[in-house]
Amino acid sequence: MTNDRYLHIWPSGGDLTEAYLADEEIEAEGWWCAACRSPRPETKKINIRINSKKPENNPVCRISGFFVGIVSLELLDILDPEDIKNCLYLGRVEDCNGFPLADWMTVRARNRVIVRGSSHASTRLCDACGYRPYFAMPPNYIFPPISSKFAVSQSQLSGLVFSADYANRLDGIRMKGVTVEELPVFKAPLDGLGEFSN
Repeated sequence: MTNDRYLHIWPSGGDLTEAYLADEEIEAEGWWCAACRSPRPETKKINIRINSKKPENNPVCRISGFFVGIVSLELLDILDPEDIKNCLYLGRVEDCNGFPLADWMTVRARNRVIVRGSSHASTRLCDACGYRPYFAMPPNYIFPPISSKFAVSQSQLSGLVFSADYANRLDGIRMKGVTVEELPVFKAPLDGLGEFSN
């Protein structure tokens, strides 16, 4: 069973914080691929230190150059505990002094989806880790459908994709620095790339 519409929240205000460690130090931790500059597909929970006191006050943001998503507890608080347990891996965020930030967590979803576009599309598989970067111009949509057992998924844009059931709960969240878009589910892709796995 699948839903026919989703809500996508992704950090469109640019990379809002930087990692404390250098590229080679993060690569040595084993979860990040320097070839495609993304977390490896098998990565679950990520703990990371940032080069500031805290992220910007956005519900979702990402770490510059690493495609690591950070989510606020304000946004997590609207989710059912079972959906957090079944859909998300949450990790620790530390400030530049090494102190854990109580209001922020890194986020990785058990289900990762590629939000598809309609033109100027490109994709490939990373030879080093097997991750699939994807780029296309809007309008955006979901293809293929997402199984309804995943109330929350993660997009290639470090954003979160919510089932339509959560739309009303998101109304009270301050949506600074993010794009919120409703995504329909299409029966066939418009980007000319056909069907492929994530």
